Amino acid sequence: MNAKIDSLLQTNLETQSPRLDLSNQSLTTLPEQLQSFTHLTHLDLSHNQLTTLPEWINQLTALTHLNCAHNQLTTLPETFCELPQLHTLDLTQNQLTELPEAFGQLTTLYSLEISQNQLTQMPESFYKLNKKIFHRKHMSLTYKNNFTITETIKLVFYGFL
Repeated sequence: MNAKIDSLLQTNLETQSPRLDLSNQSLTTLPEQLQSFTHLTHLDLSHNQLTTLPEWINQLTALTHLNCAHNQLTTLPETFCELPQLHTLDLTQNQLTELPEAFGQLTTLYSLEISQNQLTQMPESFYKLNKKIFHRKHMSLTYKNNFTITETIKLVFYGFL
């Protein structure tokens, strides 16, 4: 860990700010001490080199906004789907080939950006989400993903496209 990240974490811990910006820090993993930042509502991890998120991500129970865009994420842990307050999620431009099967547990999700990944299908639980919470302007699914024709038809049928 470098001194700049240590300073950002220390300052946030002292002020208990609900927002933490760790974007553009060349992170390959998240700092362990971040798991105790349960006061965070907004976490920006964009433009790093993360390949996955830690299993303890679900301990950030107040998190409402999570930006992981422009990383190298290939997978997300199942515990990711246990974020009870999450309503804005940006996973744009990663290397995701699939989402956790429990993705449908993110029932508070309002805005979802997952374009420019390697997705070929959505988990079955995704279709159980209340599509009325998604407004097309708050969801980007298909751009530069590799959805099969069958999956695309399913997304259209369920009203997600």
